[in-house]
Amino acid sequence: MHISVLKDEIVEFSSNLKGKKGYILDCTLGMGGHTRALLGAYENSILVGIDQDGASLELTDALLKEFPNRFKAKKLNFSELDQLDSNFNTDLRSYDLILADLGFSSFQLDNPERGLSFKLDGPLDMRLDQKGALTAADILNNFAPNDLKRILAEGGVGEERKYVVSAIMNNRPFSRTKELSDLCERVSGARRPKKGKAGSSGESRGKLTSVVFQALRMHVNGEKEALSSLLFKSISRLGPEGRMLVISFHSGEDKLVAGSMRWWAQKRGKGDHPEDEPIGKILTPKAVIPTEAEIANNPRSRSARLRVFERNKIPLWQERSLVPNAY
Repeated sequence: MHISVLKDEIVEFSSNLKGKKGYILDCTLGMGGHTRALLGAYENSILVGIDQDGASLELTDALLKEFPNRFKAKKLNFSELDQLDSNFNTDLRSYDLILADLGFSSFQLDNPERGLSFKLDGPLDMRLDQKGALTAADILNNFAPNDLKRILAEGGVGEERKYVVSAIMNNRPFSRTKELSDLCERVSGARRPKKGKAGSSGESRGKLTSVVFQALRMHVNGEKEALSSLLFKSISRLGPEGRMLVISFHSGEDKLVAGSMRWWAQKRGKGDHPEDEPIGKILTPKAVIPTEAEIANNPRSRSARLRVFERNKIPLWQERSLVPNAY
């Protein structure tokens, strides 16, 4: 069963929707848990949801038939906001709330055919959009060693990556997730010091496997580039006093989100011209994390981090590059 992460906190930080006909953009619709909560809490609001996973959209469309006049879904990657057309007779350049949950639904993770979980044996696919050309198997079987090291490093794999890459080169081709998870366990086991002896501080077997899978999934789906594009395009779609809510699940994502929000909150000059003023303010000086009770009920929420930004009343004065190189 899928459990939406930080659902109560999302509703709480969306309080700017109270008492008005607000427009919401859910950039990562998934199975619609956050969407259902927002439409239930703010009865005058209208929501447009997008997701690149067609299978998820089919489920969500069925789940949200109870909101026939207040909800519409589109198959779209969140990096493609400029391709949204008009819905509900409103200008989509002015949303009161933009939400992006960068995690994955249980529907995706628990389907072995997607290849997203190292705990389930399935094809080394990892594509969220099944029309995508590149799979995890393509990367493992065809990429050069230096490219593999770079992909693993960008995905958060530490010093172990050189040993993982060496093992990949000696054992490819790969076609199943179990082949890769077994290889990661062998590498981690070989690098761990024997009990009572000094030696390598190699990562735990489960942690190394998880991060290797994460790195491959991020590259297959272009997640870093997509998030940068989302942050750049979404700020110009946020209306006066509108709020941007982003839930991230690993340090690279959170660093980019936090850096972008800090950039938006900076004063641009010393004068009194509107262009000198910050775009808005950060409502979460520290990232909001799940409670112990939520983690106990949903262990997958453990690494979630929520950050919230609120636009000023003044209109966005011009299009400009608003996303710094936070990585």
